[in-house]
Amino acid sequence: MSTPKFQMPFPCNQKWTAQTRKGHSPQNAVDLNRPNDHGDTVVASADGKVVTVKDLGNRSYGKYVIIEHTGGWDTLYAHLSKITVKQGQKVSMGTKIGEVGNTGNSSGAHLHYEQRKNKSPQKIKWNGSQILYWGTRQYTSKNCKGSGGGGGGGVKGTVKTKGANLNVRSGPGTKNKIVGKLSNGSTVTISCQTTGETITGTYGKSNIWNKIGTGKYIPDAYTYTGSSGFVAPKCKSDSGVKGTVKTKGANLNVRSGPGTKNKIVGKLSNGSTVTISCQTTGETITGTYGKSNIWNKIGTGKYIPDAYTYTGSNGFVAPKCK
Repeated sequence: MSTPKFQMPFPCNQKWTAQTRKGHSPQNAVDLNRPNDHGDTVVASADGKVVTVKDLGNRSYGKYVIIEHTGGWDTLYAHLSKITVKQGQKVSMGTKIGEVGNTGNSSGAHLHYEQRKNKSPQKIKWNGSQILYWGTRQYTSKNCKGSGGGGGGGVKGTVKTKGANLNVRSGPGTKNKIVGKLSNGSTVTISCQTTGETITGTYGKSNIWNKIGTGKYIPDAYTYTGSSGFVAPKCKSDSGVKGTVKTKGANLNVRSGPGTKNKIVGKLSNGSTVTISCQTTGETITGTYGKSNIWNKIGTGKYIPDAYTYTGSNGFVAPKCK
């Protein structure tokens, strides 16, 4: 059987420093760090089955997990502060299995990680490329397909404001209803992420919104996740690029095709959030954002002009409609 295409043991787009050294035990293992990493989420590198969950106390690996993969391969994750999976549990790539810690024979919080073939540690590959041997290098996780959820969990984040409460919205934008508030420093569990209104916050500008419960969203610009990009799977129900209808107040006609000669099949009020599945060219329209011949498909047989849609760009932001 072929070798699994392993990814880094951290959520999508996170940056971690990897260190390999000849005196390491075992030699082909890697230690992974980033600032303030104690308690950060550790995820499965590939699909598999949890075959070992152990706590050796202050010895050796401390708290560790081994996941069995295809072709005689397994991966080992050690010095964990917390384990969130059980022996015998099947996991997908990206499933949360634990949190970074300092257990066992460890001098500081980090993740000790191994890739093994028939129990023998091999030189590590992520996303098809071997990591640096020997030395230190920073890598960005491409582990972007999993659930990040482990035993019903998700990717952890921390609300960071200047002290004020953060509004929780019913959708990814400030025009959506306020359904709650979170105080500065609150810990949240991000089940998935989507794009929506661009927000300027503690961590700059971002159009990423974090789903923290059913019908509950907070802006990533006010959420510390260790990354300025996606760290959790994209929300399935929100698959597509988010846009916001911008008129001078009037409703926007939804057409059956990319032009004003096509039938009106609906109307959208100013400020409405839409999900753009793909884009195409059609009649040139002059609107809020100037002239454009791009039309956004927002459903089966439903198109609106990009000239009246805020997407953060005056060009294509979604795949071209086939």
